[in-house]
Amino acid sequence: MADVISIGRSHGPSAGNHVDAYMEYRNLVGDLHGERMLPEAEYEKLRKRAADGSKRLYVNYRNSMGLDCRAVGPASKCFCGHRYREHDWLQYDTKRLSCKMRGCPCACFNLIP
Repeated sequence: MADVISIGRSHGPSAGNHVDAYMEYRNLVGDLHGERMLPEAEYEKLRKRAADGSKRLYVNYRNSMGLDCRAVGPASKCFCGHRYREHDWLQYDTKRLSCKMRGCPCACFNLIP
């Protein structure tokens, strides 16, 4: 929280909001588009789909004893080398989150514990 306050003091009160918007965009879109931003209408559609709790896939790492140890988030890494946000997390119905990165053969997200 101290970082956000110092950003606000040095760059104006809306600077923290811009950082939050950037992080939200990156968590939803990932690094798929490189330098090209999604069109605003497409991004808003993606935000609405992500906000729909009935169509959300909750992923946890479960140890060999059956205990949930860690929740998977957008920055969690797969054995393919890409992040969770770079997998097709909208495939909630199949629960097989294939990697969206070009040329990656990963068929299902597999968390590096």
